[in-house]
Amino acid sequence: MSGRSQGWAPSKGARCVMRGLNARPELNGVRATVLSEEAIASDAGEGRWEVRVWDREGTQVRIKASNLEPLMASMGAQGSPELPTDGVNMALREWMLKEGGSGFRHFLGVLQEGEVKDPPTPLLALQHRMAENLGWWADASDVAAVLSDRETVRKLLLQVTQENLKLGIAMMKVNEMTGQEAIVLFDCLGCQSPIAGPAHSECSDTESIVWTATLTHLCGDVNVQTVAHRAMVLLGLVCAVLAWEDERLEGAQQLMLEEAVADHNAMLVPTLVGTLDNCATTCPVAAHLAGGLIGLLVVRRPASVFADLDPVPMLDALHKYMGYIFGLVSNNTCSVEESFGITALLDVVPLLYLLADWRESHEQLKKRKIIADVGTLCVNLLHTSRVGAGDTPDDLEMFPELGRNLLVMRSVYGMALSGSTAATCLREMPTSFAAACTLEVLGRWSWQGLPMHGRCAQVPADDETCDVCECIEEYLEAACSLSRHESGAFRCIEPLAQQLSLRGVKAHVPSKEESLVRKVVNRAVRLCALPTCRSTGELISCAGGCQGLARYCCEAHQKQHWERHKKFCIRQKKH
Repeated sequence: MSGRSQGWAPSKGARCVMRGLNARPELNGVRATVLSEEAIASDAGEGRWEVRVWDREGTQVRIKASNLEPLMASMGAQGSPELPTDGVNMALREWMLKEGGSGFRHFLGVLQEGEVKDPPTPLLALQHRMAENLGWWADASDVAAVLSDRETVRKLLLQVTQENLKLGIAMMKVNEMTGQEAIVLFDCLGCQSPIAGPAHSECSDTESIVWTATLTHLCGDVNVQTVAHRAMVLLGLVCAVLAWEDERLEGAQQLMLEEAVADHNAMLVPTLVGTLDNCATTCPVAAHLAGGLIGLLVVRRPASVFADLDPVPMLDALHKYMGYIFGLVSNNTCSVEESFGITALLDVVPLLYLLADWRESHEQLKKRKIIADVGTLCVNLLHTSRVGAGDTPDDLEMFPELGRNLLVMRSVYGMALSGSTAATCLREMPTSFAAACTLEVLGRWSWQGLPMHGRCAQVPADDETCDVCECIEEYLEAACSLSRHESGAFRCIEPLAQQLSLRGVKAHVPSKEESLVRKVVNRAVRLCALPTCRSTGELISCAGGCQGLARYCCEAHQKQHWERHKKFCIRQKKH
């Protein structure tokens, strides 16, 4: 069915699919983005629209409107789940509605109590899709009613902690057993990531592949498949609830955020850090979801998150995770790996940015080469991105496997960037957006006095000339090109990159209006640091040693929270 017969008219920036082309049959079914403002007149009669094909070359062709169909993403740009429109996902949604007919409470009970048999049934793999796409089948009022009970939320987060702790220990033992970063192949297809499989580039060394069936003796009585399945499905469920934008869920979401940083749940965030540390290669799905959940929590209440963390294991895990992400985004032969790497990076960008204000972490940032890791990633992204031509849109219709990654990313960034040109750039050119964000992270660190002249961690050991300042200087023109993009979303990048390329010069932090990351971490999603308060918006910064990581809606709440906050705040002042 053509775009014209559906009553759809192309417009600049619209994403579409080409159909019914006789002269260029190889383009039928291929996705494209409309570039022209209006149809271009043609001697052949019907005007043609200039579109950019979603390929590595950014090929541009002119196509009739009757040969274009609108491409509907399965999820909105701000993280709100939209109903699918394609046949396969419509059929999947119908199955979800039938399977979830007993309601969200029943589904949650099945996830928490169900045992994964050997071999697991195919329906278990679909539990992942149900958990991560609640909006397709669950009623928001039903979900809110279940999760408005504090004990239910407490039990859910406790189980997330327990299952991730077990999973992290199991994967750590796998790495010890193999003597390297192994790849675990799960019997449940939902637990398996498309970037980890025997036929994939990350699995070229077959000796590093381990099947879960071989892990029984390693982990005693623990069913590794059951632990992994529960850990990943419950992580996906929590992320989906927190990312779902529906006013009926606000109370349940605030209760979940309150419980996530409560004293009795102090092991949740450290356990998620352990999942990042031990599961990046062995179990990428768990690592990506854990990174996303940390990102969701840290932009809401950074002081409470950092208060529960030791900077040494935190930055050890981040160093390992940055190396893993580098391996994905530097793979020029696989668009899926690149997209997974970019979304994984953007999920942890708010955490990286806020490390600048966590003074306790600064010494470890330098020791563990995190600055060099981010610098290397930054120049790699600048090298890869070709503004206006080379980025692959983060569209679920193109890579449906990205759904769970985009779930968190679109929520965190969507709240702060909603309706702006930056939101469009995030969706249409994520590689360039990620490059700009990493430059902002480096600029924030430089502004706080962290040195930018350390040797990059991912380059050969005998290369003594490659440090962050020199790398940025080498790719300065690429950064300036990004800054001059017609959208204006990246205009702060050129002066920032120029400052970062100069040794010994502190970079200036872009204004709130120009910055991409600052909007995300300081504005739309930050909550009052008092866990029981649900206020957002303009908050009062704590003037103590925490550098404003704790912010409050009023002085009364600051005084009320001081008894809990003072230990962390005073500790930061010593650094």
